[in-house]
This record gives sequence, structure tokens and C-alpha cells, in this order.
Amino acid sequence: MNPTSFDHLATVLGRRTSRRSLVGLVAALSSTRLLVRDVAAAGCSPDGTHCGGSTGVTCCSGLCKRKRGTHKRFCRQAPSQSTCTVERNACVNGPAGDCSAGGTTCKCFITTGGRSFCGELLKTRCTVCTTDGDCTKVTGKGSACGTNGPNCCDSTATFCSPPCPTLG
Repeated sequence: MNPTSFDHLATVLGRRTSRRSLVGLVAALSSTRLLVRDVAAAGCSPDGTHCGGSTGVTCCSGLCKRKRGTHKRFCRQAPSQSTCTVERNACVNGPAGDCSAGGTTCKCFITTGGRSFCGELLKTRCTVCTTDGDCTKVTGKGSACGTNGPNCCDSTATFCSPPCPTLG
């Protein structure tokens, strides 16, 4: 969705409108398949999308979890995900992986478990790790073990990063 269309949509939705106008807007969006096209263009699926098995769905969070009491699996928000997705990896995409907020420099990473994670850049340590648990003693509680890329550590294939402090 281009920024102008999004601004117009936000303005329309922000106004007090009658039920009839709202039904018309929903019908218009449905007929143009605007929402479906924008999600498909993103390449990954948002939280709540059916995933796993033969669906071929890639969750933006990297977390496909079974719904309690069923065998169905759905995309769920990953711990310390913030605005990050599996497609916004600072180790691969550089500036596109920014999730900074509140004056703290934070970047989007992908954990060794395949989840998206918003980590505090200045406290990230290049070290060998295989699980998030390995990083607790290195960078503290809530830390994640990230997979490396050309924009991150030179000496190791992994690193430990604490969550961005603005998320807590």
C-alpha cells in the first residue's frame, strides 16, 4: 500500500462514520482485495494466520504455534519482536532492520530458533551460542542467540543480544 493511500484510509477510518458508511468501506476493501494483496506483497504472514504443515506460510514473527486444545497452528508474536519481521534482519539488510525507539539504538535480528527479535545494538556481543539460554549469562535475561550475516560479527557465526529496553 502506498503512503498516500494509507494516509487516506487512516483519515477515513478515524472519522466518525455511520454504520452504513463503514459497511460500504468494508465492501469496497473486500472487492478490491486491497488487504489481501498488501499482506501477500509483504512476503510473510501476520499474527493469527494459519501456518504449519503444508500451508507454506512463513510467519513474520518466525513463530508458528499450536493453538491450545487443537492441532491447528497459527502465527504468534515472538518475545521481544517489536516491529521486526523475519524479512527485516539487520545482519543481512542493514538499515532496513532498524527497530530503535526511545533514543536507544535497536536492530532486528533472526534468532537461531528462526524468530524475529529486536535487540539492543550497543550491548550485543559476538560469541558462540546455540540457544537463547546460552546468552542469559552473556547479555542478561531475555537475551537471544542471533544468526550472523555480512553486517554483523566478523569472527563468529552467532551472537548474543539483549532485548531492546524500550520493549519492557
